[in-house]
Amino acid sequence: MLSLLFAGVIAQAAPQPPADDPFVLSCDPARALQRVGRIVPPAALEANLESDSAAGTVMGALFTDPARARTLGLDPDGPFEMVLAGEGMRLVLPLEPAGPGALAEHLGLEFGADGSVDFPGGPTARFIDGAMLADTLPHEVSSPALLAGLPDTPGCRIHVPLVDKGLHVAALLPEAPTAPILLRLQTPEPPPAILNAPPAAPVGGSSHATPFVVASLGVSPKALLEDPTVQAALAKASDKEMDLDALEGGGVEILPGTTLALFMAGDGPQGVVVVPVAGKRSRDIRVRRVTRAIARAAEQEGATVTRLGRAGLRIEGRKRAFTIAVQGDRIVIGTHTDATLHAAAGRGDPWVRPALAEMAKTHALAAVMDTAAMFPGMQAVALEAGLGATTDAWQIVLRLDGDPEMMALFAESIRRGITEREDGSD
Repeated sequence: MLSLLFAGVIAQAAPQPPADDPFVLSCDPARALQRVGRIVPPAALEANLESDSAAGTVMGALFTDPARARTLGLDPDGPFEMVLAGEGMRLVLPLEPAGPGALAEHLGLEFGADGSVDFPGGPTARFIDGAMLADTLPHEVSSPALLAGLPDTPGCRIHVPLVDKGLHVAALLPEAPTAPILLRLQTPEPPPAILNAPPAAPVGGSSHATPFVVASLGVSPKALLEDPTVQAALAKASDKEMDLDALEGGGVEILPGTTLALFMAGDGPQGVVVVPVAGKRSRDIRVRRVTRAIARAAEQEGATVTRLGRAGLRIEGRKRAFTIAVQGDRIVIGTHTDATLHAAAGRGDPWVRPALAEMAKTHALAAVMDTAAMFPGMQAVALEAGLGATTDAWQIVLRLDGDPEMMALFAESIRRGITEREDGSD
């Protein structure tokens, strides 16, 4: 049944999307639906393939089998569109030049000249029960603004209005399996304005050990934490104020470009953060003043502080221990002692590789994960992610690259986790 696919999801989330805020699923070419189909539970696809409904036959063929779609008179190389708005639904099918042929004969469908059919009475009722040609969608239905400006890439564009929750989601799923997926999320509160600013390049770091995650923050941490939207979120998440006074009390200003590296260790992941700094009011950085300010703040929190030479500290708190090194124009903080000292001294291999450097050019927060570094001996799958913002929406980019079989397993584990979570929440 189509309700097991998109129309059912929308029917539950937003039973009647407003005419000026429609649900849209648009794919060009239509065969790009197969990539969307990979994240749909297999049982839903099987139900469609076995269904006698118009929805089951059309969607099942387009989602899984272009050859079967052609036998129905559908052209997988043509454009496909589904629009739900108000009481109506429009489905534009990619018809072969000769017309719907077997599809119309088998299902009794009637099509407009452009292959479109419109349905009243809600998003799923007429289409599941059989086709009845009806009035078109309201004239004011137009393409959602959230879809504007998406890259002109072969694939599927989706707009989901979750009106009751005040959310709007748009996505670009390219047809190419290794091309980046782009997501936009519009929330009642706009994203922090600083995420829309041009990001700085990551300051980077190095070590002999290979990190499995490297991330960069291309904006000032202080400016991000002082943003009203972030302040409100932190107030809800924790009753403890987050600040950077321990570092800035040493007479330094924290700059954009902070870089984080995560390493697998015997007792779990360990992290190292490299923070770029400059002396306030263009003054030189005084190392002892910086370490003294950090040590004082740690001791006030009940931690034990041990000095490591002139520019280093070892801080042992209630839950974990940190090594800190002040080196020139950067402060290195980490729970992985060797990697922290390596990063401070500039020894080992650089963390920032071309993929992260490229993502960081356009996203305030960029990250790359390498499964080979996380699980030695495993075939590599790289996950690249970027978080930024437009004027009024969050923007996320995701890209998977690596061995096709491992990528399929990785994607399946994510899909299964989402499905299990949804099942557990019902």
